[in-house]
Amino acid sequence: MLAQSALQALAAAALYLFGRGLYATMWPDRPGRLGQVAVWGNRAAAGFLLLSVLTSLALAAAAGSASADVVAALGKATLLCGGALHLGGLAALVTAASLAGLRGGTRTRWVFHYGRWAGPVIAVSLVSIAWPPVVKLEPLYRLLGIVWIVGVAVAAVRHRLDRVPRAGD
Repeated sequence: MLAQSALQALAAAALYLFGRGLYATMWPDRPGRLGQVAVWGNRAAAGFLLLSVLTSLALAAAAGSASADVVAALGKATLLCGGALHLGGLAALVTAASLAGLRGGTRTRWVFHYGRWAGPVIAVSLVSIAWPPVVKLEPLYRLLGIVWIVGVAVAAVRHRLDRVPRAGD
């Protein structure tokens, strides 16, 4: 349990740092609307993932002595933060950065074309808040996000994110 929580906290930190680096690369001067959406999406994705770690640890600590209602509430909070809310933030980051990348004419266009449709698909995970059966598709949403992150990371390593969006994008 502790090792899993530590790895998930590390993933939250890595996601946050990835988003900050992407933001610094794509919007070096002025963020514009899409840059602001990307920043807030990154903060939400990483923050909710970290919050799910904290609620999970609280659940483990309280499981033996807390009431059933407290345990149930902590369990739901853990699933909600690490699932739909985290993925909702990721969807905002993917969509905003992809639209900005396409508008800015970056050389690595495939990953941003992919993100333009993957981001809204990932956002469908938010439906699971009201309709729990949608949570069964979370592995798909996570896979879509991972493919986009790896694609952008490879593009960054290859110095393919060199053109930036115009001011106001």
